[in-house]
Amino acid sequence: MSYDIGPGHNQPPEDEELAALFKRVDELVANANRWRAERPMIIDTEMAGAAQRFIEQLREVGAALKAAMKDMLEPIANAEALVRMQFREPLALVDLALDGVVKLNTDFLQRERDRLDEERRRQEQEAEAALVRAHDLAEAAKRPGATVEEQRAAILAEDKATDLAAKALSIPERPQIRDDQSSRAMSLHARWKARVIDETAALRAYAKHPDVRAAALAQVVKTATREARLQKDKTKAKPGIEYYVEERAT
Repeated sequence: MSYDIGPGHNQPPEDEELAALFKRVDELVANANRWRAERPMIIDTEMAGAAQRFIEQLREVGAALKAAMKDMLEPIANAEALVRMQFREPLALVDLALDGVVKLNTDFLQRERDRLDEERRRQEQEAEAALVRAHDLAEAAKRPGATVEEQRAAILAEDKATDLAAKALSIPERPQIRDDQSSRAMSLHARWKARVIDETAALRAYAKHPDVRAAALAQVVKTATREARLQKDKTKAKPGIEYYVEERAT
């Protein structure tokens, strides 16, 4: 009895065209599909031997694919590494220079914002006082026997109060830096951020968050698997962890 294991052993291509390698992959994948359909179980040593030879062919073509891919990617990786190396230092210098100047303008804009806030409060207080004075003068001008001068004073007071209120409203809440040679104005922009100030409390607060749980569990599995390979003892698994052995033909 014999079993189909596909074409002969494949050697990693050196000067062969990629098309030939991909054709080989198609042949082996088709053969793997036939194995799954026709031989769902190994029933004797002869079939097991044929499967072993087929496994070797698959591993060989997999290695050939990886080698070919590595050969094609290596020049790209080398070129990318060279470009990154050439740009790493000037980019770092530009980032440091940019950060320093941005901090200077940020400090100026913060001080300018505080100045404008104080100026706005002062103008609002003056406008409120002027409105009170204008109201009092208007009431006095309504009395019988009020003089023309009193009526004129009431009108002027109302005009002054209106001007002061408009001036207070005209003061911007967010200062800007606008240079004629710049493409856009610069202003303060607030971005909410977070930082950890209590590790225990933060971990407890986010313990049930799905993203945090997924990331934490993935790292737990990675760390526990590394410990399992070192300890090789199921009794040494930490709480919530089970060490197990996965057997695989090699």
